Amino acid sequence: MSYRLELTPRLGYLHAVVTGENTKRNVLAYLAELRKECAVRKCYYVLLEERLAGPRLKLREVLEIVFSVRIEDAARLPSIAFVDATARIVSMRVAEALATLRGMQVWMFRSVGEAEQWLQGV
Repeated sequence: MSYRLELTPRLGYLHAVVTGENTKRNVLAYLAELRKECAVRKCYYVLLEERLAGPRLKLREVLEIVFSVRIEDAARLPSIAFVDATARIVSMRVAEALATLRGMQVWMFRSVGEAEQWLQGV
């Protein structure tokens, strides 16, 4: 795996920054690591900044990631304010809609400021 996940506790949420290569394998790995950390810390809200390098994942790969989470596990996941300034808007909205339909609390934002604003309102 070639990614790095940095976690910083903030008032009311956990700020996570992931760097490294943009691969489906890395995304699945860092999401699993993040889920474990949130469970240990009893964290219910996450601001997740994805700063991965390389070509964007194809929509099919994004959907495979969303469908990798079992529906019965979705309710135990933290609410995630997801920031990726380089992501395609269509892919972001499709992933957000499907995640919501599967019971996950994921919202996509274009900037950290927007995500922080949303987190202040929850």
